[in-house]
Amino acid sequence: MGSGTATMGQRNKKETHIRCRRCGRKSFNRKKGYCAACGFGKSSRMRKYSWSRKHRK
Repeated sequence: MGSGTATMGQRNKKETHIRCRRCGRKSFNRKKGYCAACGFGKSSRMRKYSWSRKHRK
């Protein structure tokens, strides 16, 4: 016994994303080992794209 609906509610204990050491945002994926916001763990350069920045006149 113990493999029904009540057991499914106990599966959300681990956090997928933790705070990043480089940018400080909660975007570091502990399973993949890199930050989605700044690219820490994947690249030595900061992750940035022209389409992600707000366009100013």
